[in-house]
Amino acid sequence: MQPSGSICALITPFDAADGLDLPALEGLLALHQRSGTQAVVLGGSTGESGALEGAELEVREDALRAIARKAMERKAGARGLRTILEHVLLDTMYDLPSLEDVSKVVIDEAVIKGESAPYIIFGGGVEQRQLAASD
Repeated sequence: MQPSGSICALITPFDAADGLDLPALEGLLALHQRSGTQAVVLGGSTGESGALEGAELEVREDALRAIARKAMERKAGARGLRTILEHVLLDTMYDLPSLEDVSKVVIDEAVIKGESAPYIIFGGGVEQRQLAASD
């Protein structure tokens, strides 16, 4: 499923100490959700989802918060958000071209924390947790 309608490349809100302003980021996400935005691009206009071979990328709300927390710990902005997401998607981006009928890749907080790999959803709606490279 391809998103349609409004797709927004998020700006990175900073606080007075030049750190990531998590409440402002959560507010931006909530505003876009209420406004009917269909998808957001983390890390600016380059967008990691372009490397997902036509599969939809779903980043769950708990994952967004975990990404923001990691970026704050690293004192990073938009590039930090992008780097975190690219890191958790790296193996998946390499594996997707060899998998058939993948419709969606789902990222949750456990994926961001390194506790599990992304969910792979196949066309028939079968959900599978992809094995991490170390498994």
